[in-house]
Amino acid sequence: MADISRDDLVCVDKTLVCKGFWDGVSGAARICLPRRSGKTFNLQLIRLFFSSLPELDCLGVSPSNTEIDYAALGRSKRESFFECSLLKELHADFFADHFMQHSVIYISLDKCDGNSFGAMVKLLCEAIACTARRHLGELRYSDKPVSSDLQEAERHLRDSLQLVRDVCGLSADKAAQYETLPSTLFSDLSRFVFLQNGRYILLLDEYDTPLLALLQSSWDKVDKEHAHSMFERLFQAMFKGNIHMDKGLITGVFELPTIKIGSGPNGIQDIHLVPLLSTDIRNSRSISLVRHSRGGLDALTDSFWFNAIEVRDMLVNCTAQFDGFDAYYDDVMGKIREFYNGYYIGRFSGKFNPWSACSFLKQLCRTLQEQPVISQGNVTDAIESSAQRYWVRTGSAKLIRNQCIQHRVESTSLLEELTLEYQERKYLPVEVQLAPSTTPPISVALGDASFVDLYFEGNRFSKGAFLSICLQAGYLTRRTAQTVCIPNEELFLVWRNLLGELVFGEDFTQGPNELKRGQIVGELWRNNPKRLCDLVTSSHMVLVGHTNFKEKQFANHAANSFKVAALFGALSHPRGIATLITNTQFLREVPTGDGRCDMVLWLDSTTNAARVFGVVIEFKLIDYRKRDD
Repeated sequence: MADISRDDLVCVDKTLVCKGFWDGVSGAARICLPRRSGKTFNLQLIRLFFSSLPELDCLGVSPSNTEIDYAALGRSKRESFFECSLLKELHADFFADHFMQHSVIYISLDKCDGNSFGAMVKLLCEAIACTARRHLGELRYSDKPVSSDLQEAERHLRDSLQLVRDVCGLSADKAAQYETLPSTLFSDLSRFVFLQNGRYILLLDEYDTPLLALLQSSWDKVDKEHAHSMFERLFQAMFKGNIHMDKGLITGVFELPTIKIGSGPNGIQDIHLVPLLSTDIRNSRSISLVRHSRGGLDALTDSFWFNAIEVRDMLVNCTAQFDGFDAYYDDVMGKIREFYNGYYIGRFSGKFNPWSACSFLKQLCRTLQEQPVISQGNVTDAIESSAQRYWVRTGSAKLIRNQCIQHRVESTSLLEELTLEYQERKYLPVEVQLAPSTTPPISVALGDASFVDLYFEGNRFSKGAFLSICLQAGYLTRRTAQTVCIPNEELFLVWRNLLGELVFGEDFTQGPNELKRGQIVGELWRNNPKRLCDLVTSSHMVLVGHTNFKEKQFANHAANSFKVAALFGALSHPRGIATLITNTQFLREVPTGDGRCDMVLWLDSTTNAARVFGVVIEFKLIDYRKRDD
């Protein structure tokens, strides 16, 4: 929910996540989703609803006036916040029983990515200390009597906080000696909160940030062993046998198996937000038909990302100021669906990337405000210019890119499959998509390989691990229970650029005009295949070892190089430069009547509306030592 007192904001109600959390989580659970999918937002909603403390920092209130009753102010703000919520409307009894009735410990590890073991110790201590100081500061607003046990727990916690201040002032090398301090500090905080208000809800955000830093680090073996021990103690204190905790929820991006980071949180329940079984796919609910889930685990999973109804409601509300724009709602939704849709969440299909959808609508409104009148041409231009890669700009695919560069040959082949499969699904008629000649789906079983495998398998390329990482990071989605695919146009552009870099080099993605439009097809048309041969042999290194390829393998590699060139707009019809082949539709192994050719390109242009002409390509690998004629 947003601050609904502001006229320039549109409210998307996600408060049912609180009911879903309470119904669907017993003990501690872990939810992993790509960045900017609503993890931190939903944890803050859970915190604001359940916590009995004023939670002034979460409300943006900084106590500075001793005459103000900040406890009453915090309650008033939160009551106003939830007043017209779906949670209160649909679950009034639950709301009355649980609103501001629980202790909540919220810890975020989003900044705990230290470049050394000692730095990691200090960052973890500071993250926990930040929460501890907040609880101590808000103790003044409690009207409960202070017992001697609570006073003793407060002294222990303050002593630990003083030690944290001392350690944070040390060099990283000296701070590394205090690897037990994070777990000790949390245990002191846990006991203090328990004695103050009873069993609590533990919310741990971005749990995988320090673990990723550890896995990708170049620390020496001793430091890594100490780091593993530190994390094991910390997670044991938080989750394993923690009698002070009532419920817990952990969020992050990657599902890191606990066996690789220690035996700490081995009782954590994983709530997978992508289908695990074929039944999950068959029984998935169409988001376009469901506005919201009332309760249970569905209410929890449905609270992440946006569904089609939520996006359309946002579109209607934010464009209401533009007279006559309602005639273009379907066009706008079509573009948003093309660029930002395509994800599975639990039992739900058709989820939208919230960051990109919001950014698109914001940019669309900004563009429309600059238009003097609403017309077909203006709206079309506004829609097209607003469809940008918003989500991918907020982060980096460095991990994925590094794996591709390290294993160039294997990843190039895999990226070719991914991009070709996406284009076939997007452009080809349904009857052609279902034909045996189309690219086979890319299979990977979730759980058969993981992120950690990339760092424990040496230099061997693991297709399952790579695809699992891309799936968890949001760069791929599930097509079926056992196959993955590129979800939308925003992510296709990312994969296309990465494939272009692998095939043509980094300079090509920086300046794709180095291959002049029409040059390759034009030279083929003039019976001069040298340019294409140079392209293919250089990009796949077959000049130095082409005998490693069977003839058909070489033809496939050559055809895919041709395809990548088209993706970057390097092709056009040789008899008409204006007929660009940037959206060429590719078919491989196409029946021609007398056999099968390696590739057919359907030129996607107004002059080829009936798809009656194109380019037919047949590749032959000739070894001069075996040439008979």
